[in-house]
Amino acid sequence: MSLCVCVMGAAIVGCSEGAAPNNTPDSGRRDVASADSDTGVSGGVTDGGADSSAVDSSFDGGGCVDLDLMATSVRRPLDIIVWVDDGGSFAAGRTRTGPALSQMFPTVLRDAGVDYRIILMSRTTPVTAPLLMDEGTRFFRTSRGYSAGAGGFVFFSDAMYIRDYLPWLRRESFKVFLSNTDCENQAGAFEAFETALMANGMGNFTVGDARNYVYNMIGALPLRMPTDEPYRPMDPAAGGSCRNTQIGAQRTGGMRLGYMAPNYIKLFQAIADLSISRSRLPCSFDPPTDRGMMIDLARVRFVFTPGGGAARTYRQVTDMGACGADGGFYVDASNKIVLCPSTCTTVSGDAMGAVRFSFQCVPG
Repeated sequence: MSLCVCVMGAAIVGCSEGAAPNNTPDSGRRDVASADSDTGVSGGVTDGGADSSAVDSSFDGGGCVDLDLMATSVRRPLDIIVWVDDGGSFAAGRTRTGPALSQMFPTVLRDAGVDYRIILMSRTTPVTAPLLMDEGTRFFRTSRGYSAGAGGFVFFSDAMYIRDYLPWLRRESFKVFLSNTDCENQAGAFEAFETALMANGMGNFTVGDARNYVYNMIGALPLRMPTDEPYRPMDPAAGGSCRNTQIGAQRTGGMRLGYMAPNYIKLFQAIADLSISRSRLPCSFDPPTDRGMMIDLARVRFVFTPGGGAARTYRQVTDMGACGADGGFYVDASNKIVLCPSTCTTVSGDAMGAVRFSFQCVPG
């Protein structure tokens, strides 16, 4: 006996088999599901138009109702806390980082459309236009100098210093640390830094899977080829000093760059990209219930289109126990559509993916 759900609302329009999958939002599309509080998954219910690739033989005839869901991206504000070592050993480094922070950094952020604040922790770093023109709105600086500091951890997290920049943080922002130093004094362990950050951060920071900050560094590191290319989070620790702060960048998804690089543009662009918050498609879905027809939940087609890849049709299985290596989906006891574990990993891990469920209607 077929599982059925009554779909209330407007009458269904006939559909044709073989139409291409719809991977862009329809006008009037309504939100159906959301994986994150600050992002959304756009979705909509359409009539017909099921994809014909890799057709499940049990799906006889075109779907009369389609449910489309698509991951979305939104911009979030960035609060960027920049520490530049005021020590004498980094004098040559400041002559390079100062102009880059004043000129290229705000230009990259503006061109990317980022809602940003830059908070500078340094007394001796010169600040020029265009950054200087934003003082009090997008640019803020603390009043004291900060020398050596064990690679920057202490100035970002210690109770004595963290209060210097906390007043300018926005609760809803994503936080970016950027240290600039030769690491003449090595930093302590990353775990101790994060513990202090949480203890002294007045609720502005989160850790774990919900971490709302990234640690980046410009330091005494050997240059890569090409020489302006930063070390990415998955790259092993580079030679030179700053070893523990390199671990901080690796663990939080940050970038590392040698301060003798010819320019810092790629590093700044990577920081600007942190403002993009991508949603993840959820792994369970409610069938549409607003179309005035009876849909047959025993005959559902599910097509997933990855970002930049070919569409794939997943088969419907009876229950969780029937999920195999090829994945698929099933309808649970509450009539919710649930993706098998391997399919869930594929779908939720694609920030640019789109899904389409095509439902058969019960004759009559």
